[in-house]
Amino acid sequence: LATWQEVARRIAHEIRNPLTPIQLSTERLRKKYFQGSDDFDRIFNESTQIVINEVHGLKMLVDEFSDFARMPPPRCKMQPIEPILQEVVSLYQSGHKDLTVTTDFDPAVPSMNLDREQIKRLFLNLFENAVTSMQSHGDITVTTHCDPLQKKVRVEVADEGIGIPPEDLDKLFLPYFSRSKTGTGLGLAIVNRIATDHNAQIRVAPRLPKGTSIIIEFSV
Repeated sequence: LATWQEVARRIAHEIRNPLTPIQLSTERLRKKYFQGSDDFDRIFNESTQIVINEVHGLKMLVDEFSDFARMPPPRCKMQPIEPILQEVVSLYQSGHKDLTVTTDFDPAVPSMNLDREQIKRLFLNLFENAVTSMQSHGDITVTTHCDPLQKKVRVEVADEGIGIPPEDLDKLFLPYFSRSKTGTGLGLAIVNRIATDHNAQIRVAPRLPKGTSIIIEFSV
């Protein structure tokens, strides 16, 4: 109950934020129109652009919440995880010139029962958090390791960012928990949901000398 009360509070906050510039822009537009202002064309362009931008932000918020609420059950099939990780790595390396990604993939990792699109989304969210934490420059390390005795595959994504305060660790995977001014707080909630649907476990650990490691353990 407390979690969903917090979710409702944060949704209300996120919706309220763009309503103010939408209202102010519309009021300004009406005022200039009825005044027959000489610079009405400029005001019209500026005000409508603000409204369009804010509505776009609202639509993204609603779409993301809808996606989270109606995430489909995974459609799993036996496949290797390395090509999925390589695809995520390539996307971020090509899109961020000040970002390097170091990989260390264990060749002993077997194929696993995975939903490719959901696992890709999981790691895209982890990468996005890491990039934000490092302000788009630094090194992300991705490693895989197979433990045949425990029948587990461990995937670790480690960054060189600002780290996570100890008091936030127990809230990290709650919907709409975010310390970022631009984040919706759904990224890690989606990560947790996908991992749970794949019977995987998530651990978060500090990375020395700085940064965060997120470890996901899949049962083989």
